[in-house]
Amino acid sequence: MSTEAITRQARALILGDSLGAPRPHRGQKLDATWPVLLKKIFPQIDIWQRCRAGSMSNEVRKEYNLFSDSIDAFGILVIQVGIGDCCPRPYPLCMEQFILTYGLSRLHKRLNALYPLLLRFRAKQWISSKTFVDNIRFMIDTTRQRNPSAVICVVKIGTPCCDFVKKVRNVVTCAAAYNIALEKLCRSYDATENITFVDPYAGLAPEELFLSDGHHLTQLGHRAVNQSLEPFFQQLSDEISCIKQATRTSATSIKS
Repeated sequence: MSTEAITRQARALILGDSLGAPRPHRGQKLDATWPVLLKKIFPQIDIWQRCRAGSMSNEVRKEYNLFSDSIDAFGILVIQVGIGDCCPRPYPLCMEQFILTYGLSRLHKRLNALYPLLLRFRAKQWISSKTFVDNIRFMIDTTRQRNPSAVICVVKIGTPCCDFVKKVRNVVTCAAAYNIALEKLCRSYDATENITFVDPYAGLAPEELFLSDGHHLTQLGHRAVNQSLEPFFQQLSDEISCIKQATRTSATSIKS
């Protein structure tokens, strides 16, 4: 084993949407978010977080591409995305992009106010289930090819609730369908390939996990995601500690 491999700092890459972001106006401060909790517990791991509000799997894939040539420097890859992909929309993505590009905020607010009504006439995802799975598969397969020893954690889409369900009535069914496709993808890999479908929400009611908006985490929700990922980070931390201990032992033996 080379000196570089022994001394290289352990790294983890977290890619996703706003699920890991704080909501200070709702009492969810930065220090309570699950990525920061992981950083506090594992200061020896260099944790990189690339998450943006509203991101869907195509945008997460673009973020991944920024790191794909250096993915061999990461011991863990966490992929957390999907609520934006599975949500039915009353108008196409190109229209949303046009509105945001030209700053048509009044029109955007009006469309949001009419969302439930508009969904009666059109209810189609911006990212199909097939494209969603293809995007996740691309990130998994590229990582496996370039860094076979990396652990890949794919986080389940949380079950929407509260205001989200009132606004988009069939979003729960859609999220469940995308989760089935996501879990099927993860289970298609051999157990030795270190790809895990992580379910942080088992045993907890959505109303406990998410704020009244129905898709951003409460403090309990952040702790649940953190705890579901802790074992994978602990494993990496233990491996690094063993390597360092073996290096020190070897150096001591050479000196003596």
